[in-house]
Amino acid sequence: MVETIDFCAAFPVLDMLRSHPDTPIKIHDLIAMYDAHFNMSNTYNLVQRTDQYIAIEKNYPHRDHASQIFPTDQENLREIAADLTVKIDSVLASLLMEAARDDHCLAQILLDRDDPMVDQKSLFLAANRLERQAIINDACRNFKDNHANISLYNEKFLGEVKRLSSSQNIQEISAIFSSFLCCRFDRLERLISDTNGEPLIFLLIIVGSTPEDALQIVASLHPILLENSRQRRAIHSLLRETSEAVALRMVVGMLGDFQGIITYSPSSAENLLTLSA
Repeated sequence: MVETIDFCAAFPVLDMLRSHPDTPIKIHDLIAMYDAHFNMSNTYNLVQRTDQYIAIEKNYPHRDHASQIFPTDQENLREIAADLTVKIDSVLASLLMEAARDDHCLAQILLDRDDPMVDQKSLFLAANRLERQAIINDACRNFKDNHANISLYNEKFLGEVKRLSSSQNIQEISAIFSSFLCCRFDRLERLISDTNGEPLIFLLIIVGSTPEDALQIVASLHPILLENSRQRRAIHSLLRETSEAVALRMVVGMLGDFQGIITYSPSSAENLLTLSA
């Protein structure tokens, strides 16, 4: 009887059954067997890839079962990203972007693919100079009218960043930024360590650093960036022309773990910033 029922209606029930120890293997197999014969666009998308199917649930509620559905290992994700026959929907895009933030090779594959479903800001660290400029320009075009007051300025915090930058202590700076913004340390360290300087500049903009202080911090951590006039002009231009709103979206794109909300608490948990889409 299982084969004759409406799979769209049955899938949520089958999904619950899959976690039961007595559920037959046949039920588990059904999840991978049914595909484009059914219209599941509002609930599930089954992506055919060579001889297997990857079932992806939108807003998947059972996080402990996610590994049974999502192909989260590095090699599989790279193969999926490189396979142009695989259609990337919003759910797969989110999965790939999150993985790409920690996988330089996957990020480069996605940059080459240039799929409109993938937010290029999440791939910024893997981008070359021209790709980075295009990503920044696109962010400025999309958010040029958004001048929300982010209010992340904290004099004591910036003073500590300046102090640590003078000793080129990137790990300590990453640690205090991680605590200040409630974000992953390893990702922040990659942003601050980036030798091109843009991610660090975006971070300094969103915490309210003046252009003069930002230049001093950049010069301390990455002195090579200010050695020629072209690079100095580029950094000055980025500091002058990037709004806090654009800088914040760039940082969120690269870090990913804000999930649309930054909780900021210099002395208490009073300030909450929710990003618009």
